[in-house]
Amino acid sequence: MKIELTKDQYRDLLSLAYLGEWVANAYEKERRRFLLAETQQRLYSLAGDAGCGDWIAADPKEQRLVPTAAMEKALGPLIDAYDDHAFWDLLAERLAERDLVAERGHDAVHELTDGQYDEALQPHLDRWWDELDEHGLDRLAAGQQPGRHRRK
Repeated sequence: MKIELTKDQYRDLLSLAYLGEWVANAYEKERRRFLLAETQQRLYSLAGDAGCGDWIAADPKEQRLVPTAAMEKALGPLIDAYDDHAFWDLLAERLAERDLVAERGHDAVHELTDGQYDEALQPHLDRWWDELDEHGLDRLAAGQQPGRHRRK
């Protein structure tokens, strides 16, 4: 197969490969680290010919091609923004799920259809999003729910 790409398109492809590998392996143990390695190394090996050599360098210690600091600097803000959004989304969702189970019980929640679950969860999500949007983590403490804060 032959794919012709401009330099900018190739840089985008390098970005996708880097970000995809990061998502797949950022929190995995070493045993899965190399799942995408062969394809990624092939793509990285062509970076110089594609005019993107500033993003890829050889690491003699690891005996493989790796992203340069320039690539990590360019793509780091995307990862940081993703992590930030994912944190708040997951926090609100997990707290809302916890509150729904506390309200209805685990078995009752488990028996809900997807539509019923979404409908039942929404008020809890709304409440947590309001709390987190307004106060961030400032009023979040173990053993408390929104609107039930300790008095000083």
